[in-house]
Amino acid sequence: MRERLTASGKGAYLPALVEASMRRAKLLTPLLLAICAAGCGGGKSGPLGEGRAAGASSPTSRPPEQERAAGGVRRSRRTLLIGLDAADEQMILPLVQSGRLPALARFYREGVTGPLRSHRPMLSPILWTSIATGVSPEQHGVLDFVQFDEAGRASPIGSRARRAAAFWEILGSAGVKVAVVGWLASFPATPVNGYLVSDRFTIHPFETPDSEPSLDPAGKTYPPGLIDEIAPLAVRPEQISTDDLQRDFGVPPASSWSSARTEGAKGAARGRPQSSPGDADERALRVVLSTTRSYAAVAERLLREKAPELTAVYFDGVDRLLHIFADVASPPLKGSDPRRAVRYGSVGEYFYSAIDRTVGELAQAAGPDVTIIVVSDHGWKTGPERPARDPRRDGPFAADWHRDRGILFARGSGIRGHARCERADLYDVAPTLLALYGMAPGDGFKGKVLEEIFEPGFLPPRPPAAGAYPAPVRAAGPAGVSPAGGERAAVENLRSLGYIAGGAAGSPEAGGGPAGDRSKVNLATVYLEEGKYQKATAPPASGPLSRSRG
Repeated sequence: MRERLTASGKGAYLPALVEASMRRAKLLTPLLLAICAAGCGGGKSGPLGEGRAAGASSPTSRPPEQERAAGGVRRSRRTLLIGLDAADEQMILPLVQSGRLPALARFYREGVTGPLRSHRPMLSPILWTSIATGVSPEQHGVLDFVQFDEAGRASPIGSRARRAAAFWEILGSAGVKVAVVGWLASFPATPVNGYLVSDRFTIHPFETPDSEPSLDPAGKTYPPGLIDEIAPLAVRPEQISTDDLQRDFGVPPASSWSSARTEGAKGAARGRPQSSPGDADERALRVVLSTTRSYAAVAERLLREKAPELTAVYFDGVDRLLHIFADVASPPLKGSDPRRAVRYGSVGEYFYSAIDRTVGELAQAAGPDVTIIVVSDHGWKTGPERPARDPRRDGPFAADWHRDRGILFARGSGIRGHARCERADLYDVAPTLLALYGMAPGDGFKGKVLEEIFEPGFLPPRPPAAGAYPAPVRAAGPAGVSPAGGERAAVENLRSLGYIAGGAAGSPEAGGGPAGDRSKVNLATVYLEEGKYQKATAPPASGPLSRSRG
């Protein structure tokens, strides 16, 4: 079912969605019940050879650690969570099998791998907040890419829109020292028991490639003084060399353009629109690589020098890269520029190698006896699944490229070896992280603890229920993008990526429709997936759901 992000025609659109969803539910209910009964493991062999289903017995179970903090929370173990937006096993596995991703290959050999079920609407701010909080978008309140203040000014969605506590806040309140780096919708930085580097440390994922990082430090980190310590680690796009582009994206030297120009001339003669590739595309590549290196360097510094018990770091590069270049990946979409296809057709698979190196370097910085978990919020359609539309254009249909299966990879301390987990859900991430430290899921948590991925006895005992965890503490400081014009640039870039459409940037109409209309449509989509059909078609409450508070 296609996700329409505009509000036009929604009066007729939502009932049609309900009718279709009810027909689909009647057909799928028996199958879904059987799948749920099967559990996480599913009994399937691993893709690299014979493996064990997660949950199978193992002769190498590890005894639980004994050191515990007051209140029963385990304090002696260390966890590294790596978020890779849009990472997809259908793209990863062939590269692993060809030997190009040695760090990710270790998860197949030594740990647990499998898909991570995503949910509609498959939009990154919504999904990463669901991963962080363990609750539905209805409860956590992040329902769009943008938020509006009382004056109607738009900015990328931030931490003030979130109404539910994130796993790092819950664990921190129990005494676990945390470090969070680059997590989507984390600006302004909120107080934590440890360190938080927001998604505005460098160029924001939603800003245009020609944007400059804000020089205003307000709200970028917690504690506020951390920004002075890590500022030298930021990599600027102009610091990315042509050698870097060739190694990490496979961009050939300029001499290879001669044949591409010939193909471009032929395409123009056949009436295909031709762009002027080069500067804008290469700037986008430099932004992707510079932001990846910046957040990786910060995470490595915190891992080595601050010794957090739980570290979580988010990278948006795969998603951003594919939304720009997926139309020219082999085979290029009809009507795409053949010159761009020659030069940029392989950037996605090359960049996975760069991400693989980053995963390996972070694992090394984390040291021994660490539990490493890698997740993505959704996958990416390839091959015959690809939509016919350019992912950067056609407004509300960019999310059609998102596949409803992300990844769940785990290895290291306490993780079973060479096993598959076939039925994990993104809502399972937060309760599983809490369980590592002996804490129970809170009220409203939609997922389960993935006990099957751990060696027997590794997870400590935990209470059967935790009740409601406290609401998040709001950050002081600005709610929007710091530099003048930053909000407009970010909203314009969201439009260019195809996530929002219509209207004037910086107004309540930015992204198609009055403020909050997209949020209401997105919330209706959540209700449909959860089977709450009456709520989906009920008249919306007054006031935009995406409006920033405070």
